[in-house]
Amino acid sequence: MTARWQAPSGLHTSSARLPVEGRLPSFDGATGWLNSPPLTATDLNGKIILVNFWTYTCINWLRQLPYLRAWAEKYADHRLAVIGVHTPEFGFEHDLGNVRRAVTDMRIDYPVAVDNDYAVWSAVANHYWPALYFADVGANSDRRLRCGSRACGSRPS
Repeated sequence: MTARWQAPSGLHTSSARLPVEGRLPSFDGATGWLNSPPLTATDLNGKIILVNFWTYTCINWLRQLPYLRAWAEKYADHRLAVIGVHTPEFGFEHDLGNVRRAVTDMRIDYPVAVDNDYAVWSAVANHYWPALYFADVGANSDRRLRCGSRACGSRPS
């Protein structure tokens, strides 16, 4: 007798296509950078980009962090660029020293754009922490932005 295990409810066993949300905006609105000089489109040319909106006190982001670290390390040689965008929820999260300490304490080695003015957040039309967006190169070298979570942004799919 061969045991057949059913897949857990909600588990997808095939690849899903993420909806295109638009174009990846620049990171020009960032108020600072950690672990990297400011990144431009030229710096990211030829890469698949994973943008992670986070704030260091978000419990759901803390649960996501081990995966982000692992992906950044494992796939760096395969053209994946993980970029954190720290957008504060609370007043004390605007303090660059607090963000720098969190990045160090949590062993975040990938580039982090500090988004204290919500400029990058707004350019993407994001509404949640944490949020994952993937950008790949489409026709005419446009960076297609895809949301990795149904909760991202407000654009219809």
